[in-house]
Parts: sequence; structure tokens; C-alpha cells
Amino acid sequence: MIDSKYVDVKIEGLKLAYKLICSNKVILPTFIKHSGIAAILTAIESERDMMEVQRCGASALNMYCKYDQNYECQALFKAPNGMKILKRLALMMPSSNYGGDTKFSSFFEEEDDDEDDQTHLEVQRQAASALLSIASRSSMVDHVTDIGGLQLFTELQNSGDVRLANIARDGLRYLSSSKQQTHY
Repeated sequence: MIDSKYVDVKIEGLKLAYKLICSNKVILPTFIKHSGIAAILTAIESERDMMEVQRCGASALNMYCKYDQNYECQALFKAPNGMKILKRLALMMPSSNYGGDTKFSSFFEEEDDDEDDQTHLEVQRQAASALLSIASRSSMVDHVTDIGGLQLFTELQNSGDVRLANIARDGLRYLSSSKQQTHY
């Protein structure tokens, strides 16, 4: 049995991290220095079955990837499995699969409950947006390519959700333009 107070503390911590990153970009380097990104990744991994933790964690990672211009998301890249965790969230794969098979698990097939479907979808959108932020910077696009970004964005483009498909389309555009630049 999961101690709900313990999970609630994690959720509130992730919400606070999200708010902190969004509202006070000046403090972002301090947040990173004090293992803030590692704490987010740890919460996501330790509570894989708690969709609210996954949603709040994906949102915080999305804001981090969007706003960490100075350090270019190095805390995420240096974290063990940081990019693989982001990939798992984008594809909503079970954690045990993120080292191997990258079969797409659509949120439409996983849950019957509409609220759970929307939570799964929001996790996918937030994680895909974080990956898009990384892919949009030429100095970091290889990190997305290294985790199978072309296949990932192609699968997300066929998800059936218009917003997720748009994010994926933009991601494919960045990855394709990066691929063309390396061939010249």
C-alpha cells in the first residue's frame, strides 16, 4: 500500500519545482546545482504507477528544457537515464521497456477512464514538448537523435491527438534539418 501523504509531498514538490522554474528563471542555476533535476527524475522513477507524479514531473522537465538556455540542459543529460526517462514519458512505455523495445503505447489503448486518458495524454505532451525544446537547439539535437528521436516523433505524429502530432511534426522538422546539416 502506498502512503498517500508521501506521494502528496512528492506531487507538491514537483508542482513547486514547476512554479519555481516558470516564475524565477534567475534561480534556475541554483535549483540545478542543488540537484533539483535529479530530484524530479527520482520522483518520476520511484512513483511510475502514480500518473499525477508522472504529469507533474513531465511538466517540470518541460519547463526546465524550455528555460535552461545557459547550461543547455546538462543536468538532464548527465543524469543516469535522464533522456530515457523523458522518452518513456513521451511514449508512455512501462519503465522496464525503456532500455529495449520502443513500441508505441497509445494512451487511447491503456485506460478506459477519460480522466486517466487525459492525464496520460498530458504526460505525453509535456515530455514531447521537452524533447522538442532540446531538438530545437542545434547544439543539443544529437541528444534527441541518440535516443531514437526520429522514430519517437514519427510514432507520436501518428498518435491520433492533434496537439501531440503538431509537437511531433515540429520535432521531425528539427531532426531532419539537423541531419541535412551534418551531411554537408
